[in-house]
Amino acid sequence: MVYFMEHSIKAIHEKEQAAAGGGGGTSPEDKERITKLEDELEDLSGAIERGLTT
Repeated sequence: MVYFMEHSIKAIHEKEQAAAGGGGGTSPEDKERITKLEDELEDLSGAIERGLTT
């Protein structure tokens, strides 16, 4: 799951960079999706870390 989310975020960032090169930008929907994925990834990473240290 974490692997999938990291790659989803990476794909969105690559799409953003390609759009920036072509004069486009990141849509508000993509920005919201990026934020949600990053927040969820942070939560999952924290849960994994807590599980490994207890």
